[in-house]
Amino acid sequence: MAHTFRNLRWVQIICTFVLLLTAAVPAFAVSEAGVLFLLISPSPRANAMGQTYGATVSASPMASFFNPASLGFFAGDNYFGTAWYSDKTAWLPAIADGMTFDAKSTCFGVNLEPLLNIPVSVGAAFNSVTLDYGEMTYTGETGATLGSVSARDRMTGTAFSIAVDYYVRASIGYTFKSLDTQLPYYGAGMEHGATDARCRCHDIGFIAELPVFPLLYKLGVMETYTFYSIEPFFNPGFYYSKTNIGSKIEYADAFQSDLLPRNLSAGINFSAGFAYAGRYNTFNIIALSWAREADDLLIGHSAEYTPEYVSGCNDLDFFNSVLFGKANDKAVTKKGYEFSLGDFYFVREGRYEDIEGSVMMKTRGYGINFTQPLKIAAELLHIQNKLLMRILTSINIEKHHAEYKTEYGHPLYGTEFTSYVVRVNNFPVGPIL
Repeated sequence: MAHTFRNLRWVQIICTFVLLLTAAVPAFAVSEAGVLFLLISPSPRANAMGQTYGATVSASPMASFFNPASLGFFAGDNYFGTAWYSDKTAWLPAIADGMTFDAKSTCFGVNLEPLLNIPVSVGAAFNSVTLDYGEMTYTGETGATLGSVSARDRMTGTAFSIAVDYYVRASIGYTFKSLDTQLPYYGAGMEHGATDARCRCHDIGFIAELPVFPLLYKLGVMETYTFYSIEPFFNPGFYYSKTNIGSKIEYADAFQSDLLPRNLSAGINFSAGFAYAGRYNTFNIIALSWAREADDLLIGHSAEYTPEYVSGCNDLDFFNSVLFGKANDKAVTKKGYEFSLGDFYFVREGRYEDIEGSVMMKTRGYGINFTQPLKIAAELLHIQNKLLMRILTSINIEKHHAEYKTEYGHPLYGTEFTSYVVRVNNFPVGPIL
């Protein structure tokens, strides 16, 4: 009968197929790793820029999914932020029906400098992501449906970060993750159900940024860099993360154990443009952000061809892949840019290159800050009500959208991500005069 086999792993088969095409990791490493949904990028803002995260660290709650150090930068500018999908993303709608991907993140931060005159920011985040495979049915010899079970992968994580802003901005972060995967189980005697597997792992991250003009001012090279309330800025940066660090995920009821998809990411980025420094709010008049990143799955094999974790950078060549953007056949290279006007409208594009997996994919997207026009108008009209201005300039309500520029027939054709973000900026904590 069609339901009488025991060790059916359709979930892993589907996930392996997806990652072979889209996650840009070597085929051997993919086949030896489990819970591959951890490699799916959840941030619409990053996905629109070729899945690069360098330009998202200061304002996107979902940046902490792939680099917990982003929370330190986020806390430097924001007290609170939350991001969620407006609708669950239809995952691989071109080849599967009923699969959905969902993510949400909530961040908290505090900048200690205005409170204690200490140039330190501290942030925390609570993240979750779920890949739901829907209902899986099993049939008898006649083709009649005998039952169904649900299958899904889920991750919940708690992240912490601390950043220092003293000449150079730098941040370190740590995430503790809990994984829960529910797989279909078919017994030898017509019974069916689901079997769970759970494990824990963690992420680490580091980010550094060099604010060039404030640094030159502090060093006495420039007397000022503000001209009629206009400030130029140029901030190059570097970021690094290692995710899914743990031993193995053990499957119950005769399922074998798998290595976790331990992944190394390194990238460079810069932001440049002109900002307006108003009485209550500073916003970018025009800005360009650019990032380049390389990823590598840290799984190799021993002399006996047994899969094992590898140390160091494995196949990631930092100088060629990251600094010079030369792709190789082992690591993935990603790049993207974001152009913003008035911190109100954002246009994004990117490119994702996986030579070994033969995946060359362009991405695009946009973002809108719905409250920004009100802030700009209030600033230019010189509204005098300080309480109103403090509230208005603190609240951000945003929409971000991303899609893959793929042709009909590609597994990711029609896959789109849309999220909403609510942020509360760091506002002055002193009395309202």
